[in-house]
Amino acid sequence: MDKKEGAHQVFSDVASLMALAGDKCVFCQKKERANKDHLHKKHLKDGIYFLEKKQEKFVVACYCKDVKGAKRSHYHCPLCNFAILTRSSIFTKHLKDRHGIKSSKKQETPSSLKRKAENISDDSPEDSDSKPEHFLCTPCTAMMSKQPHIKRPIREVHHLDSAPMTCIDVINGIYVTPEHTETQHSPAFPIHVMKSANPPQIDCEVEKCRRFMQMARFSGNPGKECVHLERTKNAKPYVKPAVLTSKSLQDMLSRGLMSSEWGAKCEALDSAAKQCGVDSVFPVCYEDQGPSQQWYFFSVFTNETDHWCQFQRTRVTFDSVTRKWNCQCQGTERSQQCIHVMMGMWWIFQETSENSIISETSKNISTAKICRMTEYIYTKKRIPRPKDLKLGTQEEKPPPSFVPWEITCPYCPGPTPPQLNAPKVITNQAVIYGLSNFHKGVSVAMKECPRCANTVRFQEYSSGFHNFNNHILLTLPLCELLLSGLENKTTSGRMLDTLSVLNDNRYHHQMVKKAFHHFLSLSDFDFNFFCYQCGHHPAVVVADGNWKLGFDVPLGSFERPDPDTISDKDLEVDIVKAWTDLDKSLIAEGLIAGTSVANPYCKSVHQSTMAPWMGKHTRLRDILPKTEIKKALKEKNDQNIHSPEQIIEDIMLQTTDSEKNQKKESQNALGMIKGFKELHPKLSKKLQKTGGVLHFSCVHGVVYYINFLFWMESARDHADGLLSFKHVPTCYISDMAGEVASHTNDQTNQMFFKPHDGRLCAPTTDNLKLATKNELKVEMQWVKNLRFPLPVKLQQNINGTPAVHPITRTSDRYSLYDQFHQINPRHPEDNLRSVVICPTLRREVNSAVAKQFNQELESIWQSLCQMNESHFKQTVRVLIELHNEKINRTFKAEMEALGNTQLSVGLHGMLGFHTAEGEEHSVLKSSSISQLYATSDDEKEKLNQLLSGSRDETQALAYVSRRFPVSIKDISSVCPLDLLRQSLLSSPWLTDDAVNYRVGQLAQENKCGALGTFDFTLWHREWTE
Repeated sequence: MDKKEGAHQVFSDVASLMALAGDKCVFCQKKERANKDHLHKKHLKDGIYFLEKKQEKFVVACYCKDVKGAKRSHYHCPLCNFAILTRSSIFTKHLKDRHGIKSSKKQETPSSLKRKAENISDDSPEDSDSKPEHFLCTPCTAMMSKQPHIKRPIREVHHLDSAPMTCIDVINGIYVTPEHTETQHSPAFPIHVMKSANPPQIDCEVEKCRRFMQMARFSGNPGKECVHLERTKNAKPYVKPAVLTSKSLQDMLSRGLMSSEWGAKCEALDSAAKQCGVDSVFPVCYEDQGPSQQWYFFSVFTNETDHWCQFQRTRVTFDSVTRKWNCQCQGTERSQQCIHVMMGMWWIFQETSENSIISETSKNISTAKICRMTEYIYTKKRIPRPKDLKLGTQEEKPPPSFVPWEITCPYCPGPTPPQLNAPKVITNQAVIYGLSNFHKGVSVAMKECPRCANTVRFQEYSSGFHNFNNHILLTLPLCELLLSGLENKTTSGRMLDTLSVLNDNRYHHQMVKKAFHHFLSLSDFDFNFFCYQCGHHPAVVVADGNWKLGFDVPLGSFERPDPDTISDKDLEVDIVKAWTDLDKSLIAEGLIAGTSVANPYCKSVHQSTMAPWMGKHTRLRDILPKTEIKKALKEKNDQNIHSPEQIIEDIMLQTTDSEKNQKKESQNALGMIKGFKELHPKLSKKLQKTGGVLHFSCVHGVVYYINFLFWMESARDHADGLLSFKHVPTCYISDMAGEVASHTNDQTNQMFFKPHDGRLCAPTTDNLKLATKNELKVEMQWVKNLRFPLPVKLQQNINGTPAVHPITRTSDRYSLYDQFHQINPRHPEDNLRSVVICPTLRREVNSAVAKQFNQELESIWQSLCQMNESHFKQTVRVLIELHNEKINRTFKAEMEALGNTQLSVGLHGMLGFHTAEGEEHSVLKSSSISQLYATSDDEKEKLNQLLSGSRDETQALAYVSRRFPVSIKDISSVCPLDLLRQSLLSSPWLTDDAVNYRVGQLAQENKCGALGTFDFTLWHREWTE
């Protein structure tokens, strides 16, 4: 009768049912994925077991199309040609009345079923009516149809705690129970409590419970117990778990799943537990809840007492979805792994048939393969920006299984690479996180090359999903939402908290953040860092440091380097390679998950790893100076021998010649330390942060340069940034202008900031007096070019030597103070570095733009400081890129709306009008076109008459503004009217390009502009008619 056609099946074991796992469930009317979890929870859970011919069989609950539109389950009788029975009670009664077979909804032993089958002939009236099985509610003796239904009246009607309690240590009286009640939506994380009568001892490891019982004792009720201890009266007795064996441990060591050092430690801890008469590892599994599909809990013996193990036992947790282990001891300072996690791995390896819990990757995975896979994903799987609007806003329905789209091997060379093997499912428990909900139990497959044995995984952005580590996937709308939050200075953690409140989803913050950074590493950002108004080479730069933007570094990283070990390579860094390795390290994090392979691109935190960044059109070359290591050099031993008398004399002079109040200075220093102590209780550890971020911005707020500092900000960092420019800015504004000018000139043989050492005028006595009285006014000719920037192609600076800037057209360079640091300077000469003494420059420049950017980061800096190095640097660079894009996008939209035309980026990075053909995104390389015409002697005379015109200083030829269209005021003084009356056919050289050339010769440079063909035609008609 074992007919097997679709849903009409009878099974003799669970394995035959699980063999039907696939993309489509044969028992469901709707198309659903038939994984093991689905078959167990939806079908096997309500199965009917019976005994036929002394063989145990069962039929599962069915939802097939034989009952149209059925939302409830039904059954097919295997003895009646699979007739349909709509209820389990009806099917049970049918088996008994029609076929004389006793059945049950719970799986029982064959002997018990046999006894029921033998007693079925009893014609007692009690057995004549088959009734469904019921369960008794102990407090009120009410009958419930299902066991889970008893929990609700016990909790809400009788107000009793039904949380499970299990004894795990008889000698010391230790129990485990869930920390939170079932009304709270959280995993049943167990805690330890101690309650024993011999010897008398009672305690709970939860801090608030101990405080509660202490308050009760002070209030006259010393016998009051916490909610966890009250559960011991309904605790289940101790049942000895499986004993760990040395054979399974040696098997783990031979497979490379654990190092020999950890193996020795595990064996020693297991021996210590046996000497104490307790179990080294006790798995926590609540019988009424069944084994968890996601969480594995263990109570592990520690052989020590600490704040995290009050009773010499700790809780070890394994998340099978995210593949992460966790222990209450938090590992060591150097690693997150600990002996307790290794004990849990040992138990899982020994007692679990599927060893994929520990590792699902191939055994022959190596560092070389990780590098090849990372390189392929980094180069071939880039996510373009901007993407399709639909992909970024509308979530797609997940496919039955995520399978790689590649057909042939992408790693093997040659014109005909081999075809990949058939897809192999690596997990059925992947999770997809989206905006509105998330999907569990998703299938993910991989393909392998038969020749090179390299694997290919699913990584296609056009599908609408982003794969992180084959266990965590994100929808592209969720990635775009987190990216838009970053643009508005909101980190991913806060965005996930907001989404959790909105859609009541519980996001795994740590894994979603890692997946989001994986998405950022593959996103194809430009990172050009330039302004549409200033171009690639800004004339004025405002610099400032943000010391709050610093992440924690390991203790010992701030050791002062030895000057004898520093080489030239330590004073520069290849920024392209450094940032590429950073992206590859984040990509490799998704490939090494679950393996023992270390990240080949990860480096320890050092001065050379803190690479700066500048756009490719702005920087001098890819290798930029990074001399920060010189800020912390050890002082060399003084080789000169001083006499004791000279040393005493020097000390006396230093003590007596001090101009400052030493007592007051010491009080101020102690006050600062006290302030830090209030902010950071652990001063010696919490202050171990990096020095912050140094950024250069143009006057419009666009950031051109960022430098991640290992030590605190100094003039050396500013000098490194200035020497990185292809065309050094004419005006440099900062809060340490004097120090920057002095240090940079020392590095360039006094050839960088000049004239007057970067001051606006010479430090004469008269100028200093006028500056002190705020009566000094200085005008600079190059400032006039800032309003109408027309870049010219000039040679770049080499090794800091003076070069003419393409916008200001001067080789002078100035180092000035911003408006917040121009009062009460340290030296009188610094009054000449104030922007105030140059009114024209003050009108054109917003020197507070860097401070304003730091204020925008106030809402995000605390979240940034909690990130590790790679996430911190990537987030800051992407945040600045989005910040620059927003400013440029807003300016472009305003100009296009004002001029009612489309604009494109020109040769020097500035916006300009499209060409006459109207091509989009065309690059404007020139304002006029040179052409050759055949001319006669008469035409030559006309041409000479045209070029013999004189400049009229009182009349402006053409006003050009970036905010307004071109307007013609008067041009008759350039081109005589008698020439303009000639027909263009008789004078083909008299075109708009020829007039533009002459206008460029005669007009003032800062008021000169090119006329388009349409404007020239109107102008020609106006003056010839």
